[in-house]
Amino acid sequence: MYRNFTYFLCCGFAVLWGCTDPVTDRQNDSHENAALINPLAGKKVLYVDSYHPEYMHSKIVMHTTRKILTDQGIILKVIYLDAKRKKSDEQLTRAGLAAKQVIDEWKPDLVIAADDAASKYLIAPYYRNSSLPVVFVGINWDAEPYGYPLPNVTGQIEIEFVEGLISELLKYAKGDRIGIIMGNTLTQKKIFSHYTQKLHISFAQQAAVDTYEEWKQHYIQIQKHVDLLIVWNNAGIEGWDDNDAKSFIENNTVIPTGSFPIHMAPFVLMNYSNVSTEFGEYAAKTAIRILNGTLPSDIPLTKNAQLKVYLNMRLAKKLNIIFPMDLIRRSNFVQERHLEE
Repeated sequence: MYRNFTYFLCCGFAVLWGCTDPVTDRQNDSHENAALINPLAGKKVLYVDSYHPEYMHSKIVMHTTRKILTDQGIILKVIYLDAKRKKSDEQLTRAGLAAKQVIDEWKPDLVIAADDAASKYLIAPYYRNSSLPVVFVGINWDAEPYGYPLPNVTGQIEIEFVEGLISELLKYAKGDRIGIIMGNTLTQKKIFSHYTQKLHISFAQQAAVDTYEEWKQHYIQIQKHVDLLIVWNNAGIEGWDDNDAKSFIENNTVIPTGSFPIHMAPFVLMNYSNVSTEFGEYAAKTAIRILNGTLPSDIPLTKNAQLKVYLNMRLAKKLNIIFPMDLIRRSNFVQERHLEE
């Protein structure tokens, strides 16, 4: 009798104290449990992409970053400055201010600034020496113009293997005169300046163009005066048409050509591409280190180190170039659907 009374009394207290089904308890506590398992769950990271969503290299970097961060329960918001298409200083200043407003309103725990424009128009003018941690990736060659490193900023500088590419192309050229053609953008101007002033590369011919029609004219003319041509990027060139460009290039290329951005491989004989996933992995893993308590000032600046070589066998055949087996073994080949990778 006493035991029965005790049993019913305990059950009564259980009801009064809100005893519920164990499955419901687990559902209600799921977010709390996630935080206990991973203390980074719910942290907010703003990813500021200097370019636009369709730009191949940037897209790969961002998706790599997103995968690593979201696997940790981190909330990622992505915004774009569109610097390949917004070329004026006034336009990009406005884009930087709009990004600042997002930071002010959303209040991220950390910002990832991808490529130069994000640092030039957002981080450097508004967040130098602030309490907001920043990880940059893709700043071309030199971070000093933005005052980096800073107590709240660290990152990975992007270099290109330009000397290696030129050295390889010279093996198939009839002389040593170098030309370059590129889009008329902030990034490409900065890179050209680095080539000439820091690497001391001498260009016999050069052109920075705004439109595809200009590009085609210069592409033909420059080849008459040089022995190899760097076709740096098509970004920022109004009216560029991938299919037409491939046909035009196959019909009008008479000297070895090379480039660096991965999406340019179908348009040149040889492409020395940085590995986009390397930047995304660095950005995400460095952000995680900082969110876990490491100070940005304790993480030294670094540079990318990985390289992929692409060979365009259609252009090689047209130019009667036979690549040695050691180069073929360490290279990739341009595929029909390369631009969809």
